[in-house]
Amino acid sequence: MSDYLIDVSEILKSEGLSKNLKDEVELEPLEFREEVLQLKHVTLSLNLTNVGLGILVKGNLTGILLAQCNRCLAEFEHEINIKLDELFKKNLKEQEEDLAVTDNKINLGPIIDQSIILGIPIKLLCRDDCKGLCARCGKNLNRETCQCKQAPIDVRWDKLKEYFKKG
Repeated sequence: MSDYLIDVSEILKSEGLSKNLKDEVELEPLEFREEVLQLKHVTLSLNLTNVGLGILVKGNLTGILLAQCNRCLAEFEHEINIKLDELFKKNLKEQEEDLAVTDNKINLGPIIDQSIILGIPIKLLCRDDCKGLCARCGKNLNRETCQCKQAPIDVRWDKLKEYFKKG
């Protein structure tokens, strides 16, 4: 989990004060589904506002996730664009310290990591029409065609095939 500390001492002085922040950040690789995810060109565009109870952080996180396609296993770049909307409270108990203002600072690191992981699609595909790998020879069907023959259809399904031909 990476740390990304922001000094909010200036806007803590008075309710209603705000600060805009745009920054390109280097993030540590994230562990997700037994994979290590690399990110590059991650940019934060945020507005931090003192809302009395604490600091409201709103904005976007954009970047590129280096991923592996779930169908063809090819490496590709997946663009991410995630909305952030979190309230960091001033006086929190220890069990809620991820969303606390501590020593006039907030740590966006855990929120960034969590938001990226929640924003990853269930299936990462290099493209919508990815053909995947041949089940017999393992060739990437996006790059080349294989000479494998279609597997014969099991005769036990013939009755079902006839049913659909009628309709």
